[in-house]
Amino acid sequence: MNQKSLLPLSLLLILMLIGNLSPAQILDDTTSFIYGVKTTKYFTEEDIFFNRRDHRAVDTNLTDFHRYRYTLYKNNYNQDLGNMGTALWPVYFRPQNEPGRTHGINIYKEYAIDPRGMKYYNTKSPYTELKYVQGTQRYADLYVDFARNINPLWSAGFIIRRFTTDKILSSASREIQTEHWSAAIQTAIKTRDHRYQLVYNFTHLNNEVNEQGGIKPDSADIIPDDLFIYELAEVWLNNGADDQRVRTWERRNVHHIYHQFSLDTGVKANFKIFQTLERSLVKDRFEDKNLEENQEFYQNIFFDSTGTFFQSDFERLEQKTGVAGIWRGWQLTGHLRTRLLYANLYDEWENEWLVGGTFTKEILLKQKDSLFFDLRFEQMLDNDARNISLNLGFKGFGFRYHGLNRKSSIIENRFYSNHYIWDNRFGNMSSNTYELFYAFDNTRIQLRPAVRADDINNYIYYGLDATPEQLSERVQTYSGVLDFNFHIGKWHFLNKFVYSTLEGPNVIRFPEFLYNGRYFFSSGFRKSKIDYQIGFETTYRSMYYGNAYMPANFQFYLQDEFPLDEVLIPDFFLNLNFRSAEAFVSVPYFTQGWLSEGYFITPFYTGYTRPQVVEFGFRWRFFD
Repeated sequence: MNQKSLLPLSLLLILMLIGNLSPAQILDDTTSFIYGVKTTKYFTEEDIFFNRRDHRAVDTNLTDFHRYRYTLYKNNYNQDLGNMGTALWPVYFRPQNEPGRTHGINIYKEYAIDPRGMKYYNTKSPYTELKYVQGTQRYADLYVDFARNINPLWSAGFIIRRFTTDKILSSASREIQTEHWSAAIQTAIKTRDHRYQLVYNFTHLNNEVNEQGGIKPDSADIIPDDLFIYELAEVWLNNGADDQRVRTWERRNVHHIYHQFSLDTGVKANFKIFQTLERSLVKDRFEDKNLEENQEFYQNIFFDSTGTFFQSDFERLEQKTGVAGIWRGWQLTGHLRTRLLYANLYDEWENEWLVGGTFTKEILLKQKDSLFFDLRFEQMLDNDARNISLNLGFKGFGFRYHGLNRKSSIIENRFYSNHYIWDNRFGNMSSNTYELFYAFDNTRIQLRPAVRADDINNYIYYGLDATPEQLSERVQTYSGVLDFNFHIGKWHFLNKFVYSTLEGPNVIRFPEFLYNGRYFFSSGFRKSKIDYQIGFETTYRSMYYGNAYMPANFQFYLQDEFPLDEVLIPDFFLNLNFRSAEAFVSVPYFTQGWLSEGYFITPFYTGYTRPQVVEFGFRWRFFD
């Protein structure tokens, strides 16, 4: 399916769903809908594990509905290549949660559906969510989520998502840059007495990007002032016909099962046995079939000067078995986890054994206050690798600690291709993260200050030559974050300020200042039952030397030549809500072309917008 077929397909789905809506919708005597948002709930695997009986409501919040772009949705804490579906990298240091061996290629992982965060629905009627977005770079995104209860104890559903984007650089005509498919099937079942519960999902990702290598400047160009020419720009990697493409491609398939059996009668599960089973397979590919023309882009060509093809396969089989119980209000668990790993770069299997547990309790105090304690840990049996987290909360104050000692990844240790070869024996990397925060809320003001410190040892990063290095010195990052929201009548002002600094070698690059603000007027038309928000969103980022991107090894790496200048990006948006549907219209970076020519989100890759672009999208829910 190409991009041109997305809009007709979405309209066809709308007509089909509308056709089903009119005759099938059940009404009561007051002609109001029986089935709707209030009768459709969902739960997650974590809710089952922690015995949470109250299911969650479907999200109908209109605020931020216009933030479909991944980087904006994540508060600009990530950089990409200026297009949805392209490589992603966190701007700030964020430790992973896995102490064991990982693949080490993560640039497309965030586009995949999360198996452990899957929503399992409990519906009184079939539920369908249809979403369509038409954005910058001719971004066309169609999302369908369907679920229904087969009977009161068994539900099932599926998700399908398809989006494409066109190139914004060096493209006089419409040329596809990214093509994305993701899908999932899920089911949840339980016995009548709730003693046994099982959830299963299968998730699939297929993400393909026609790589360009960024803008190739002329020798006389001033960087970055002379590079804002978009479709007229010359790029490093030239894609010819289909048999001369330069592309990266990832396919990810995951089977995930969680089930538990309670030894107690009833639904509290005071003592239970639980197990998680998961099998994942990740395949990453890079190919340049036009290498003779693109040779200048690469630092090395070791074997073939006519073309490059690299593949990395990573397979993981994992099971976690444990017991859980409740003792004097404490939720206590203990588990044994085993992981069996295979990578074609090593052509051998690796086995890991880990033990862990959790200690959780919430103590209700007077005046609706509570004291929250949550400790989770996991230790590898034959290695120092471990993962510890502690969360404390009391009267609006909170403290978080995360200690990670992780193995080096497959890719960090070994790579063998036409352009890069390394064989490392990196030791474990460790980090300790401390966060202290406070939340003050009333009807008019929300104030949430927070401070964070990351203490990192044996840091692994990709250096100026795009190859991995391990630092022997200590690195520390410090951040102060302030969420300050206030409301004056129907006017709303939502502000996030971030200040960050680094101590130690300059191997972690991020902007010193980051700001995001949303200012909008919210009201509605009561007779037609339409709510709306109209306003502006503004992002400010100070100058910094952001990481560059190398598609040949799927990694972002340090660079000292291209400063990402400070930038102020204002967007206009209008969000609408009417009964079971939401819609938005936005004009991103509307000052581009008359106050500024553009900005760079990654060295040699311009940001999302081009002048005079209007975006729109809608989300429609059906309950029959």
